[in-house]
Amino acid sequence: MNFFSKQRFINLTILVLVLLNMATIAFFWFSRPPFGKAMPENRQIIEKFLIEKLHFTPEQQHRFQQLKEEHQHQTRQIREELRPLKDSFFSHLEDKNLPQHALDSLSMLIGKKSAELDLVTFEHFRAVRNICNDEQKVTFDELIQEVLRMTAPHPPDKNRLPPIHQR
Repeated sequence: MNFFSKQRFINLTILVLVLLNMATIAFFWFSRPPFGKAMPENRQIIEKFLIEKLHFTPEQQHRFQQLKEEHQHQTRQIREELRPLKDSFFSHLEDKNLPQHALDSLSMLIGKKSAELDLVTFEHFRAVRNICNDEQKVTFDELIQEVLRMTAPHPPDKNRLPPIHQR
């Protein structure tokens, strides 16, 4: 192979690799779930799941909708208060002179808001359980753990995490 054919082969190989990289990035970009869309769809699935499994009457469905709207309003408010706390907390990553007690204080405020969010959710499901008749309460008690798993953020897939090497 002479110099020009080697150079042509290298250029062609680089072009193919660049195109493959671009195609791979495009695939991952367009196949990801849209940000902010998964949660409302998940809520609708959970709502339908509960209504169907518990066989809610129209009156119970109306009350359930009211409880859901109240819960969403409360959690939205708490999340709006939580976001700036977390932003402030993580904005100090490069600050080497920040006293530990300042981080501890921010961390405790974040923990209190997170606990408040959990308590609001607990009270919401308690209120949903209270609109159930005795037979529905038995079914609700059987389903609640599954519902909570459906609402929880999903942990990362351990098989997709990079391996941690011991030094």
